[in-house]
Amino acid sequence: MMKKLLADIDDVTNRIEKNIHNENLAEKLIDKMENYVKTKNNRDDISNQEANLIYRNVDFDDVEQLSKKRKLDIDWTGHGKYRSELRDINHDDVNELVTDRMKNILINPKKKKKDVKKFKAPGTGTTVVDYDLTKKPGDADIVTVYGKLNTIAKQLI
Repeated sequence: MMKKLLADIDDVTNRIEKNIHNENLAEKLIDKMENYVKTKNNRDDISNQEANLIYRNVDFDDVEQLSKKRKLDIDWTGHGKYRSELRDINHDDVNELVTDRMKNILINPKKKKKDVKKFKAPGTGTTVVDYDLTKKPGDADIVTVYGKLNTIAKQLI
């Protein structure tokens, strides 16, 4: 095992150790995560299936009010949960960002009501959202979150 380096790496490690009961698999996943942080190569990273296994009982989802009569159902993929926790990005901040951006899209008739977009903001990095505002309630799936990995990698090396 490695020394305590950053809360975000520790948080993912603790999550793996808590949710993966097979010690060999847990160790493999921790090694993959640490290797990914060092190399920044997606081939070295935890897969979507593995992230879903780790985060299956973790709820970052939310329902927000878009307007008086309209709500937004925010759902997170396992990969989105993993990447946000790895980068120490607060899921409530991401949910707030997505809600604000969806409000702007909803009131602008020229914007697509169904699309995949990247939203950037200080403190939340880049959030990739697959959304459909033609539904009631509207739907926004957080696919992934990225940013701030350089700081983590420098402290690991």
